[in-house]
Amino acid sequence: MEYTGLALLFDSGGSKLLIKPHKYQFPESTCADDRSCIYTTVRIEVKGFVGRYAVTIRDVEFALLCKELKCCYADLKYEFEFSIMEGGLRLYVKGDGLGHFLVNVVCEQDDLRLSFEIIFDQSFFPKMIDDLEEINKRYPYNRKRFSI
Repeated sequence: MEYTGLALLFDSGGSKLLIKPHKYQFPESTCADDRSCIYTTVRIEVKGFVGRYAVTIRDVEFALLCKELKCCYADLKYEFEFSIMEGGLRLYVKGDGLGHFLVNVVCEQDDLRLSFEIIFDQSFFPKMIDDLEEINKRYPYNRKRFSI
């Protein structure tokens, strides 16, 4: 799976998950929660299955994911669960203490659900963290409202 531009890629060589933000959905809204919503596409490649769907991820959720991945990189036994407020994507990430990470991915849309696993090692974290930091620069969260 090749990608350009702003995106986050989880890649095990066989299974891939690409999370790509595109634009704020409601930049002019008077509601702070609505202003933080980012139209995002999720692309999946799992054992020959290829899929793509859209989700809404808030800017603060990208920042939280970045923080959690930094914790994984610092502590190879670290684990966390990430889910977006609007639903549609859940990740459970767990390190084995030796530099290998298992990601249980749940993708949902309407009444459809796909679950799969991605395994990768710590060498992927610098690129993933850099990508998330670039996303956070383009889509900054409200630091007065959230402390991360």
